[in-house]
Amino acid sequence: MGTDKFKAYALVFIQGISIVLILLTGWPLAGYIPLLIIQIAGVILGIWAVVVMGRENTNITPLVKQDSHLVTNGPYAFIRHPMYSAVVTSHIILISFLQIRLMFCNNIAVFVYLASFVHGRRYP
Repeated sequence: MGTDKFKAYALVFIQGISIVLILLTGWPLAGYIPLLIIQIAGVILGIWAVVVMGRENTNITPLVKQDSHLVTNGPYAFIRHPMYSAVVTSHIILISFLQIRLMFCNNIAVFVYLASFVHGRRYP
């Protein structure tokens, strides 16, 4: 297997593992309405890009197929890599939403720690 093929399959593997890890962290949809709207826009962009690309031109690896052609209509007229943009848009929302939840849980944990510290302290 050539170096390019190895790199391509390694990237697909890393992307798959990343998606699984994101899905294992909790609910796959953002719970905050503005973030959910952005996430849905990313999914719609991805579906639109795949439909415009066509089945014969789509490839799971970032390698160019032999009989492929350059697509310049649809989202490809505005964005150079709309499929990557869709994945980044929909997943960055999940990551930011996870950080919001972790910050909230962290604040609760700090409050509980401080409350237990103050409660456990003996005053003369």
